[in-house]
Amino acid sequence: MERFCDLHTHSMASDGTDSPRELAFAAKNAGLFAVALCDHNTVAGLSQFTEACIEAGIEAVPGIEFSTDYEGKELHILALFVKSEHYGKINDLLDDVKKRKEAANIALARSLSAAGYEIDYDEIKEKSGGYVNRAHFATEMMEKGYAPSVREAFDTYLVESAGFYKSPGRLLAIDVIKFIRSIG
Repeated sequence: MERFCDLHTHSMASDGTDSPRELAFAAKNAGLFAVALCDHNTVAGLSQFTEACIEAGIEAVPGIEFSTDYEGKELHILALFVKSEHYGKINDLLDDVKKRKEAANIALARSLSAAGYEIDYDEIKEKSGGYVNRAHFATEMMEKGYAPSVREAFDTYLVESAGFYKSPGRLLAIDVIKFIRSIG
């Protein structure tokens, strides 16, 4: 018997389009045996996700995708099978990261607006369900006709070299690996 899983999905808690609950049932409807929710830098949807997977009759793999820095490059690191008893430690680790991310998002919106692009950060935040990253800005720029595609918005406006986006700073990859090991 073949059993399939997806060990890298995102919900609306980061840059996905479905709620954690909808994701669990979409995985069930796709015939998956198990699915991992690995939102960027948050465990906010994991409790709802785990409950929905139980209800759907599939195996939940609680996870998180950490955005880190490795020698000046952005490196994403997945942690899988994260235990709920460690959610508080993860939130503590990411608290400052989230504050810097919010400040960087506000600065990006202001910078784009100052250059003549009608970008309303509060509107983007409302559409996204609260979590905002550059993918949400890219979608907004495409929808408003400033770029023909999300990829083009990234390549033209949302890279640091374009002058609008400034990285909020990320945790060091080695520190995150040590942290993941410390929580098992």
